[in-house]
Parts: sequence; structure tokens; C-alpha cells
Amino acid sequence: MRIIALVLACAPTAGDALLEVVTEQNSETTITIYWSTTVPADAWLEVGADTSYGSTRAGWSSEDGLEHAAVLAGLDSSATWHWRVVSVSDKAEFHSADGSFRPDGPPAALPDLVVSGEYEGFIVGTAPGADNHAVIYNGEGRPVWWRHLGDTSFGVTQARLSDDGRSVAVIVQKPYGANKSWVFRYAVAGGEPEVVELPRAHHDFVELATGGFATLVADVRTVDGYEVQGDALVEFSADGSSHMLWSVWDHESPQGVSSMMTLTSGARDWSHFNSLSAANGVYWLSSYGLGAIYTVDAETGEQIAKIGGGNPDYHRTDHVDFGPQHAPIATEAGMLLFNNGILGSASAFSEAVEYRLDHDLRTYTRLWSYDAAHSIHALMLGNVDPLPGGGHLIVWGSAGGATILDDEGQPRWEAVHPLGSTFGYAHAAAELSAIP
Repeated sequence: MRIIALVLACAPTAGDALLEVVTEQNSETTITIYWSTTVPADAWLEVGADTSYGSTRAGWSSEDGLEHAAVLAGLDSSATWHWRVVSVSDKAEFHSADGSFRPDGPPAALPDLVVSGEYEGFIVGTAPGADNHAVIYNGEGRPVWWRHLGDTSFGVTQARLSDDGRSVAVIVQKPYGANKSWVFRYAVAGGEPEVVELPRAHHDFVELATGGFATLVADVRTVDGYEVQGDALVEFSADGSSHMLWSVWDHESPQGVSSMMTLTSGARDWSHFNSLSAANGVYWLSSYGLGAIYTVDAETGEQIAKIGGGNPDYHRTDHVDFGPQHAPIATEAGMLLFNNGILGSASAFSEAVEYRLDHDLRTYTRLWSYDAAHSIHALMLGNVDPLPGGGHLIVWGSAGGATILDDEGQPRWEAVHPLGSTFGYAHAAAELSAIP
């Protein structure tokens, strides 16, 4: 922690005083501002590229309205940013003198994205590779927040901004079979992360309302004398205990074991589950290896349905199928997913696609899709998220790009990594927290 500024206060009347403003910097990209008032008051910041400011950031106030704080985050290093504290009581508005802050520039491993179009929010995700990072980009494609995760020997795939916008949780994993996996929770404001060990977890996680996490976990068993890696869904409670809710081994059997890909640890890669989501008491799991989506009752662990792949419970109504795929999520109509496509086939291109699920007829039917004119193939990763107010964010995974569609399905913002690097799973955020 560094105390970097004491900003003297200005008060319009003798009876209303804004006391000293203390600024702490706990990361390269954010500062936290604390101040107090002698009377109960509200609190926010005015922020801008000069002393005319131009935008505001919400703040936090104590129950008695005398202590206040705000986090200044999401600013890029292209400018020195000016800010001042504003507090309003029932008598008057008063503010601090001008303060300034210039965030550090990002590391070489996180260059600016090449962007076309406009987007006023943020993209929260990961940059997997030899020098892994969790990263937040602004709409101009500039990194405005990051955490270096080092060489994990496998990579980081998922980063999720908390619902309150105050922290970013990231799954970090060593190679399959190493049994070394964690979720790191970083406060947007900075400081040391909270670290939770989740043995054998990989690819994805969701947070439980009761605390803890649900994750995909490697479930290795011996078949015909070979170690074969399947996958399970495990819930880790806040107290450190765990419970296997569902395993693919209870519903599928591996075929052709000797020809399966051998992982670094020596296990044979079978089901290769890659993503997990939850909605309305149901888990949605994606198996890249089996080209199928599984839904599981979150309370009982019973399998509800298998969609796609061999011997599915739901059947397509047209000739266009999906798989391999990533990141299925529930929608009002049915499900939304990222279809990677099969390299070398007529359907090698990747796409975002939504299906209507008919639970009575047990069918799935395409509602819409977006494939960038068949011009992109992402061999790995990829996800698509609906945006509040309409439209979608499509993240093209290993193809190294992202697209925002408007509510009519037309691209209005596109970003490409200039080094051709991979995007991990990524998600849109309207704003970062102003609460420490």
C-alpha cells in the first residue's frame, strides 16, 4: 500500500467542512480515495482528462454519512486523469481540490487491441499463454487492469467479475494430473488475492450462493490397462469440503481407448469438458470430446438431459448441428453457445448460435447464428454472452478476436489481438466498482 496524496479540502461554508482526503495506491492501475465530512453527506468523484472533469464515479459512505471512499479504476495510461471528491449534505455541496492520477502502462504481453467501432464498457477476461494474465480492456482496446499469473504450464481460461463489480475471480491450473488448481480472487482496488485451492479443477467454475465454487474436475480411471481422463462436476464448500455431484463415467463409456490423445501426465484424453454455467437450479456442462451438452440438477446431481453428441435426449430439427462447442448458457428460449466447428470439414467456421429447446418434443431448433461470413475458425475456447439491453458479445477464443453485435445482430464493435494471441473466456461489464 502506498499513500500517494493528501488533497486539501474546500468548503463553501464555515459550518460544513470536507476533511483531509487520503489516497492509497494498491495496484498499477487503481487508486482508492478516502475522505470524511463533519456532517452527514453523500459521496462521489468527478473524473476527466482535465479539470473540467466530465464524468462521475459513485462512492461509498458509512452509515452515519461521515466517512467516504471510492475506487478510481478503469482508466487507461494514455493520459493523466484529474479527479475531485464531491460530497453533498442537506445544507451545501462541497468538494476537494483537484487531484491527478496516471496509471502505469501495461506489460509487453498485453498490447492494445486493434479496435473498430465504439463500446463504452469493459471486457473482462484472460490472456492465456506463456505469460498468463487476467485482464480488463476498455472499449478502445486498452488494458486498464491486469494481474500477472505467471507460467502455470497450462494457462488461465476463465475470469469472472463479481456481481458487485468489486473483484475478479480467476481459475489457475497446472497440467492435467498435477492436481494443482486454484481460484484467485483479486479486488479491483488492488492488494493481495484471496486464494482457494480446488484440487484437479480445470477450465471453468461458478460461484455458489452459499460460498465456495462449483468446478469441472478431472476424474481419471483405468480402462483396459490405460489411465483415461473423464470429468466430473464437484462443489467445493466455503469450509473446504467437497462433493462430487455428477460424473460423465456414470452416463458414458469411452471407446477406442488406445487411440485417445495422451496428455502430459500420461492419461488418455476422453470427454474433455471445457465449460460450466448455472441458471435456475440447473448446471450446463460442455464436452468438447463428446460434442455434447449435459444439464444437471444442481440440488440432486441427477442428469436432466444430453443435447447433441451420440444417443442424445434432444434431437435437432434441421441438418445443421453443433460440436465441438464451448460455453453453453441457458436463455429464455433454450440455450446459447459457441460452436467451434470441425476443422477440415464443410462446417469448419466458428459461430455464435442460439437454439430453441422444445421440452415436450425433446428437440432443438436454431433461432439465429452469427459466423462472421465463415471467415473465423477458433480451434479452442470461445464464448457468447447476451448483453443487457440487447445484443451479444462473441469471443473468438484461439482466433484472438471479439465482436459485439447490436440488438439486430449486426457488428458494432470488433477487436483483434495484434499478436494473434488467444482470448480466454471473456465477459462484458458496464462499469467497474467504485466501492473499496
